[in-house]
Amino acid sequence: MLRPRHSLTALVAIVQTTISVSGDVTLSGYFESLAGVAPVPTGVTGGVVLATNMALNTTTVHARLTVPAVLLNQGGVFHVGVHAQPCTYSSSSPRYVQLGIPSNGQTAPPNNEIWPSVNCSAGSPTCILVGANLIGRSTVSVPWVPDSASLTRLSAIVYFATGNGFNTSNLGARWLCADLAAPTHKSGSFTRVSRYTGTSPYSVGVGTVNVVTTPVSIASTLVLEVPQTLNGTASLNATMYIGTCSMNGISTRYQDATTSEHEHQIQITCNQSQCIGGSTNWWTPLPSAWYRGLTIIIDDQNGHKMLCADLVPPR
Repeated sequence: MLRPRHSLTALVAIVQTTISVSGDVTLSGYFESLAGVAPVPTGVTGGVVLATNMALNTTTVHARLTVPAVLLNQGGVFHVGVHAQPCTYSSSSPRYVQLGIPSNGQTAPPNNEIWPSVNCSAGSPTCILVGANLIGRSTVSVPWVPDSASLTRLSAIVYFATGNGFNTSNLGARWLCADLAAPTHKSGSFTRVSRYTGTSPYSVGVGTVNVVTTPVSIASTLVLEVPQTLNGTASLNATMYIGTCSMNGISTRYQDATTSEHEHQIQITCNQSQCIGGSTNWWTPLPSAWYRGLTIIIDDQNGHKMLCADLVPPR
C-alpha cells in the first residue's frame, strides 16, 4: 500500500519550521499514485530523500523503488525527477530548474535539474531481485541548493519506464509522486529489562535513543550515562526489536527483507561512564512494524538483554 499524501498546508508548515531551525534541510516523501492515473499495482512502493549541505553548496537525493518484476516488460529505467510544485499539481508541475528554463530534447540529465532515476534494466548493479520484486536505488548530487521558497513545495515524480534511454522530450507517462516534507522522528528512554539478572555496571545507565526514518533509510543516535564512576572502556551492542519493552525482553529482532544488512544494529563505545553510538541502514521499517511497536534493546557484555527503550513520537 502506498503512503497517504501530506496536505500542502502541513507540508509548508513542517518545511518552513525545518528551514528556520537550520540552514541544512532534509526532506522526504513516499510515492503514491497520481490523480487520474490507474491505481498502482500491489507491491509498488518507494520514496525519496533530499538533503542539502549549505557549507558545501550541494544537494543530494536518494530514491528507492520496489516494483514487481512483471511490470518491466516495457523497459527497465524509471526516470525520477524533482519537480517545482506539490503532488496536487502533478499533471502540470514543471521540473525544478536551478536557473533558466527546462531544456527539452536533452539526452542526459541537465546540470540544473535533479534526476535520481532508478535503473532496473538487466544487469544493473543498483537493482536487486527479492522474490518476485525488483528493488532499485539511486543517489545523485548536484553542486547547488534549491532556493528556500522552493523547498516548501518540492515533489518527486516517477515516469513509467518506456525504455532505457533518457530524453527530456519523451520521459514517459507520469506515474507516481511524492511530496517532500520533514522526516519522521522517534525516540525513547532506556529502562532496565525486568528479567535481566546480570551484574553489568551499565545496567543502571540512564540514556536515550533517537531514530530518524525516511522512505529509504533509518538512522539512530544513542547516548547512555552511568551514574557512578567507571574506569576504562567497553563496547556494547544494541539492536532494533519488534514489540514493546513491556514484553520483558522476549521480543524478536526486526529484520528487513530487502538487503543483506537486514537488522538495525548500533555499536556503542563506552569511555568510563559515558557511552555513545549510532547507525544507519538504507531501508526503512514497514508501517505494520511501527503499529506493533519497535524498541531498541542494549545487550550487556555477555549478550544478555539489559536495557530497553520504546520508540515513540517526540512529545
